[in-house]
Amino acid sequence: RLRTFLELVRLPNLFTAPPDVIAGACAAGAILDGMPAARWLPAGALCLASMHLYAGGVALNDVMDAERDEADRKDRPIPSQRISREAALRVSILLLTAGAVLALAVSARAGLVALGLIGAMIAYNMLKAWWFAPVVMGLCRALNMGLGMVLGSRDAGVELLWPAVCLGLYVTGVTIFARRETRAGVHWTRIVGLSVVFAALLAYLQVGLRFSPQASWLSAALVGIWSFTCGLGLFAVRGRPARVQQAVVVFILGIVLLDAWLVAMLAGLATGAIALAFAIPFMLLAREFRPT
Repeated sequence: RLRTFLELVRLPNLFTAPPDVIAGACAAGAILDGMPAARWLPAGALCLASMHLYAGGVALNDVMDAERDEADRKDRPIPSQRISREAALRVSILLLTAGAVLALAVSARAGLVALGLIGAMIAYNMLKAWWFAPVVMGLCRALNMGLGMVLGSRDAGVELLWPAVCLGLYVTGVTIFARRETRAGVHWTRIVGLSVVFAALLAYLQVGLRFSPQASWLSAALVGIWSFTCGLGLFAVRGRPARVQQAVVVFILGIVLLDAWLVAMLAGLATGAIALAFAIPFMLLAREFRPT
């Protein structure tokens, strides 16, 4: 039963959510390198809230995709009949409620962002068949970063929101690329998705130069991430479903790498290392639980 629950919520992916919050807090000036540990408590609570919201969102995704998974993913918890659709829905509601309550305990603004994130998750699942659904998924990730931004004192201008826009654009591209991950052969959605990922990484580079133009070697590290992920995506465009899914897993890991890179730019290497550390449980658990 425990394994079924962990598969339902895609355990590895839960560790990609807290780096978004940390990056958002750094962008808003709420986290600085060498900051006392006590100042991390609100950020830690929002990281926990983010993980609950993510878990509830992917459980809801399985509930809405139950019929489709009957054809493409018979090993998932619902089509394999290890958990009923009704029970999975109850799990989703419980996790989403817990995430909203945790966020509200930090501040009213955080609670409002959490409610907006829940609304975006529901909208994505209801509109998944439409062409703009990946944009809604990107909005979900941007709002997840927004959870951390509410901790800061900076005004929500373009300068502050631009990192969230970059994250949303990247996740939009990954979602487009992954839409037909169970189908073999070339499909135009993979080419479009990879192009959006490419554009998002260019936007990230511009963000880094704007916030910390002197850290040229960190910008070079981003170019390395950019080259690797795009190269892998090109390799997978024409590949078998298994190869496409492997590329998607790397793209998901790229969320943590990009968050950590942004945190290092904004708040220093020590804080960036904290965000990067979330990549370790993701990679270890991805061997046991399928992230896609």
